[in-house]
Order: sequence, then structure tokens, then C-alpha cells
Amino acid sequence: MNDCPLCKADKLTHWYYEDDIFWIADCKECKVPMVVIRAHRRPIQDELELMIKKVHELFDMKTNVLDFNNRKILKHFHFHVRKFKK
Repeated sequence: MNDCPLCKADKLTHWYYEDDIFWIADCKECKVPMVVIRAHRRPIQDELELMIKKVHELFDMKTNVLDFNNRKILKHFHFHVRKFKK
């Protein structure tokens, strides 16, 4: 998908991690970490588990939460790591 900004994966913000399956970088809009599958599809279960495992390695999940609610880019699977709100 040439017009999809997540497929392009331009390094416009800080990157935390990348491999052949997914990458993690600060979201340009939200300014929080965002996990993005490289392929223009939903991840299979094993891929999603790897993504979540890496998030737990990189970020303190006592103070963060996974947000799977996509607001702007609806057609490319991704999720955000947001500060937990009390």
C-alpha cells in the first residue's frame, strides 16, 4: 500500500525496536510509543504475542496500558502504549 504512512515506515520520530515482523516508534500524532506490523494485514496470533512481549520488555506496564483503538489510520494494524490513567 504505497499511500499508507505505516507501510512506508519513515523514521520521523524516535524508534525503539524493529525487525522483519514489526516496529515500535513514537507516534507522530500522539507522541507515545506505537507498535506497527510491517505487513498491511492483521497479525497472526504468534506475531501479536511477540509484539506484546516486546512491549513488556521495553516499557513499564505498571504505568502503561495497550490501546488497540485506532483513531486515524484504520486500515493498517497498530496499537499504542499509553500512560495508565487512574
